[in-house]
Amino acid sequence: MTSAKAVPGVRFPVGRTPALGVVLLALTIIGALLGIAAWSSSASQADGRWGVVVVAWLCVSAGLWRFWRQQARRWLAFDGEVWSIQGRDVADPLADLVPLTSVHVAFDWQRSLLLQLKAGTSDRRRMATPWIWAARQADPQRWHLLRAALYSPPARLRELPDQPSSA
Repeated sequence: MTSAKAVPGVRFPVGRTPALGVVLLALTIIGALLGIAAWSSSASQADGRWGVVVVAWLCVSAGLWRFWRQQARRWLAFDGEVWSIQGRDVADPLADLVPLTSVHVAFDWQRSLLLQLKAGTSDRRRMATPWIWAARQADPQRWHLLRAALYSPPARLRELPDQPSSA
């Protein structure tokens, strides 16, 4: 058996932050500017393409707004083997924990992470969103522990027997 160190447990606050608001607002503004550029380049052609651009921008903006609204403050917890997340926005960090089958890092900006959560089928309906935002500013002292837990292999893979050498 390999003697890999166990990953320590961690509880980390996740959800809305000012940085997330800035990122989402920047995406909305960039989309609007791209739409305006597309409209102005085809303004001489009255073929209605600008209407498609406006509808697409409205749909993307609505999706970003929905994502922002779903980012309620919660606690993401790792006990050394299993991930869980608080199922709803309440003051007690241990209330209504939903076990997760995995947590995947979708984007890593070093100081912020976009995480994809996967729950078992029976618990999926209790989880408001499968995407959650984690930012260092929420708890700088535990940020390293969260990142270590996210990037460490699962316990079952750390405990595999050593492979025989092919010498």
